Amino acid sequence: GRVGSERCIRDSIVKGQGVKSVGDVPYGRGFEYALAYWQRITNAFDLLRENGVGCIFIGHAETKRHEDPETESFDRFVPRLHKKSANHLVEWCDEVLFARFETRVRSVDGKFGQKQTRAVGESRRVLRCDDRPTATAKNRLGLPPEMPLDWSEFAKFLPKKEA
Repeated sequence: GRVGSERCIRDSIVKGQGVKSVGDVPYGRGFEYALAYWQRITNAFDLLRENGVGCIFIGHAETKRHEDPETESFDRFVPRLHKKSANHLVEWCDEVLFARFETRVRSVDGKFGQKQTRAVGESRRVLRCDDRPTATAKNRLGLPPEMPLDWSEFAKFLPKKEA
């Protein structure tokens, strides 16, 4: 099966340190080592970007509880990486876009005549392009807050190459 970068990094740390998991490295250093790997990876990708090569990382998201000091806590989608690694990648990337199926909620009659809400998935996939309470995202291209998950739509915002 496919193995992601984070898994490869953690496996390398575990093997090199002779532990069962990254969390077993004393003093939380395992996650510092993982961050150092990500920094080397992004430094290498910087060389590619300096030579005009576009770089795309694709990753998964997970829900995490966000403790907001000004409001009640809530869940939000964040990159499925250790917090230190995720923070580094989100800062390094020019765009962090959140792809999902468009979802609508509708009210239906439930038992005993009570109204219930049901999520209805659409077949249309969308990109969220700005940070929201529900998901981590950002962009430096002036993308709209949400757009279709379609390369031709995204490409309209990319800088044009000089001849």
